[in-house]
Amino acid sequence: MQMKAQYDAARILLGQKDYREALRIYLDIVHQFPKDGRAYQGLSQCYFGLRRFDDALSASNKAIQLDENLAMPHVVLAYVYHYWSDYDKALAEAHRAYALLPELDEVANCYGALLLGAGRRDESIAVLQRVLEIHPESELAHKNLALAYREKKDFPKYLEEAKLTYNYQRTLGAAIDLLIAYEQRYAFAWATLVIIFLLGAWLLKARILLVIPAISLSQNLYADLRFLIEG
Repeated sequence: MQMKAQYDAARILLGQKDYREALRIYLDIVHQFPKDGRAYQGLSQCYFGLRRFDDALSASNKAIQLDENLAMPHVVLAYVYHYWSDYDKALAEAHRAYALLPELDEVANCYGALLLGAGRRDESIAVLQRVLEIHPESELAHKNLALAYREKKDFPKYLEEAKLTYNYQRTLGAAIDLLIAYEQRYAFAWATLVIIFLLGAWLLKARILLVIPAISLSQNLYADLRFLIEG
């Protein structure tokens, strides 16, 4: 298999989270081209996905040693240090990655998320908004931005981002996040009503007609309820 074909196959496997098969290909590339920093970059991502953090650290450092312009090894280092609770080093590595390749979705989301974790909410929001200018359908950016607005207590924007996240990820976790956003955005009574309807729709796996006799809802809340239940 030619080198380009090997890289293409490994990237597809990485995207599918088949880290063992991707690792096998990257190890083969390293064997053939031991001075190729991109191969060690791929190794670092595979090792991190397999939770082999010491190996991820070593592969990332080797990739940077061979090619100092690579951004993703810094992202892997950021996540490794964050997992080890070394938050200052994690943020520093994320910043290095962002300085090298700010337009890459994975890089910017890593930096934005770690800025938020460091309590730098406004900077995090600015970074994540720039991500969405380049990648408007970035699911991770919408999710991180929702968390940033929640931390900032900007509940209307938090709800909007939570709704967008739910649009992309029709999972129970995204539904729970959306419920929290509704609870923060509206009074407790309205949030309770939303919870009842959403859980009913989730459990029945069917669309429920929005019929609420004897209750007068505001126009905005009515539209939100229809979005939440009917999708």
